[in-house]
Amino acid sequence: VLTAGGGGIGACTIKGCVALECHNDAIFGNQVSDCQGGSSDYYAISAETAIKCRGYSGTSFAVASRTAVGCYGYSDSGTGVLADMAQACFGETYGNAGFGLRAWVASSCYGYNYAGGTGLWSLKVANCCYGYAATGTGLSAHIANSCLGETSTGTAQAITYKYNMP
Repeated sequence: VLTAGGGGIGACTIKGCVALECHNDAIFGNQVSDCQGGSSDYYAISAETAIKCRGYSGTSFAVASRTAVGCYGYSDSGTGVLADMAQACFGETYGNAGFGLRAWVASSCYGYNYAGGTGLWSLKVANCCYGYAATGTGLSAHIANSCLGETSTGTAQAITYKYNMP
């Protein structure tokens, strides 16, 4: 699907599809894998489970999923990847209030915020993760194990309990 005024592709199981330049959700379903979605104002990829998906959103979530594995998300001003459980995901944003990657539990993930927001924010546990923010917080987590947060001029790390880290 290319250039949809509304939504792109919606189904229970979606594999190997592309929906770009959508105004609403580009790809939405229960099981979404190997897909690429782009939305100007809404979710690029919205799924219960997203596997190896790529999403771009102008102002919202690029990839939003309960479980995200091997996904990449980029948002101009929103959040790159939003998940309950994220594994081996990479999220980026330029949003001052956005998150590169935001998850309850993140494992082997990367989150970048090139503005004043947060690179990677794990509400519970981050394991082997990296977060960077230009002027915001690089990595924020309740519990972090073997993680690293960096910043140019903000706060590198905001972690309650650190394990195997400086």
